[in-house]
Amino acid sequence: MKKRIWRWLLPTLLALCFLFTGWVIWDNNRFVITEYTVENEKLPESFSGFRIAQVSDFHNCQFGEDHEDLLQALEAGKPDIIAITGDLVDSYHPDLENSMDFVEGATKIAPVYYVSGNHESRQDYAQICLRLEQLGVTILEERSATLRRGTDAIVLLGVQDPAFYADPKRDEEEQVMQELIAEIEFPKEFSILLSHRNNMLDIYADAGADLVLSGHAHGGALQFPWGGGFYANGKLFPEYTNGIYKQDETTMIVSRGIGNSLLPLRINNTPELVFVTFTNG
Repeated sequence: MKKRIWRWLLPTLLALCFLFTGWVIWDNNRFVITEYTVENEKLPESFSGFRIAQVSDFHNCQFGEDHEDLLQALEAGKPDIIAITGDLVDSYHPDLENSMDFVEGATKIAPVYYVSGNHESRQDYAQICLRLEQLGVTILEERSATLRRGTDAIVLLGVQDPAFYADPKRDEEEQVMQELIAEIEFPKEFSILLSHRNNMLDIYADAGADLVLSGHAHGGALQFPWGGGFYANGKLFPEYTNGIYKQDETTMIVSRGIGNSLLPLRINNTPELVFVTFTNG
């Protein structure tokens, strides 16, 4: 009887393992488009329908020859601007030319705005910035950009990743972020903060940001069917891994990111390209 059970069970388990492995490989080599709508009374009526494409945690990835699949998806989404929220490069597998090839294609679709991630802090960041500026990208660190429609305006702000200043082993990143955010003057107009870090919503809300676009968590590596991720930011079951979160008057959107890094594996956690559409209600 036991032999019969094993004769049935063992091939079944092997088949399930094979199917699971195939599904994981397939799911890690594609991306999905996630759409969010942000409603805020501060948004001028003229900005209703304004669209932002968010590309986070690119990590030198490639979808299609010459990034064709990703660039086609960006163009089809008809964004007004493209926001790159850090980790454009990957410090473990550097390939700056690959990332810049993508950025060059993106600049032909819409104006591109960029902030750094922790991986840039371990690379030649001056060279990265030089290449981005040559391509016409606006680097939003210690500066802002005003977007206008007629007489109406909203403001884009950015913050450099705290890894440039902090020792993560000493858990200094949150303190550094507080100091960096304190130096930013948030305007009376609707403000969009680009910040790589997903786990600092308290700081963003205290500062008065209306909308924050972030990444960094890679969706928590494994996404549970009931929601939430397994591991990110050095913690098990972190609070902010993907999706839309609200605290006080601040809305934060966390992208799962489109690339992988040291851990080239996602489970139930498809890479994503994010689009955000504004409405003033």
